[in-house]
Amino acid sequence: MALLESPQGTFEVRPSDEEGAPVYICRVPRLVDRTAYRRAVTAAGGRFPGDIEMMRELADALDRLLPESEDAEQREKLKALAAAHADAFRLFLDRKGEAPVMPPDLQQTVEEASRADPRFAGLMGDRMAYGEIAAIVAARMFLVGWENIAVPFRRTIAGGVPDDLVALIPYGDLFAISNAVSERMTPSEARLKNSDWRSGGPPAPASSPTTETPHPTVQ
Repeated sequence: MALLESPQGTFEVRPSDEEGAPVYICRVPRLVDRTAYRRAVTAAGGRFPGDIEMMRELADALDRLLPESEDAEQREKLKALAAAHADAFRLFLDRKGEAPVMPPDLQQTVEEASRADPRFAGLMGDRMAYGEIAAIVAARMFLVGWENIAVPFRRTIAGGVPDDLVALIPYGDLFAISNAVSERMTPSEARLKNSDWRSGGPPAPASSPTTETPHPTVQ
């Protein structure tokens, strides 16, 4: 096992249950890490336009794509669907409703606008790239060791994992690391009551319910 820090304040990520599969050891994020992580993701080019912003921009894209008067009825119908989805998402953020599921007509419109409107396509590209950027940053910042990988683990003088090692981590494993880190930065009540969690330092506060956050309904 390659481990560069004391086991105290670390946790394991096991993306696979297969014998001999890689095991990743990460340090438990502390309160200050939440801000540092977000800053690092932004510095690396990560930006996640949320559902409300995407629906607002979709309405603008529809005005550009369907400018003629004969398209007005279809345009306004689709804009109404986008506005309704944004309203439902606001209720979800305010904890007054369930996470909205995008209706098929709106989903198709999102896909078509992504192909036809450059500005909307750029926002969708930001959204799709965000998860991978965040996963790479999580591995750089929080990985402190690994098992069952032939290449010796190391960190740079500055304290991060070098890109040549991050590049060895399979795509799915990167997301497993990122998800595990994110869970520990926004812990559940069960985790807060767990003594092992408390031993890793103070947890980050949960996201504000009024802050637009990544939502899986727009892919």
